[in-house]
Amino acid sequence: MNDRLAAEQAHPVDLYVGARLRIRRKMMGLSQTQVADALG
Repeated sequence: MNDRLAAEQAHPVDLYVGARLRIRRKMMGLSQTQVADALG
């Protein structure tokens, strides 16, 4: 699935939460892997 198609199918709440998580992760200097490891 390409990014455009995925964005068209994503719920607005999912997009909002994902954007906020990305911003906070970058503010904390964490990689996606580090966040995933912390979440379990």
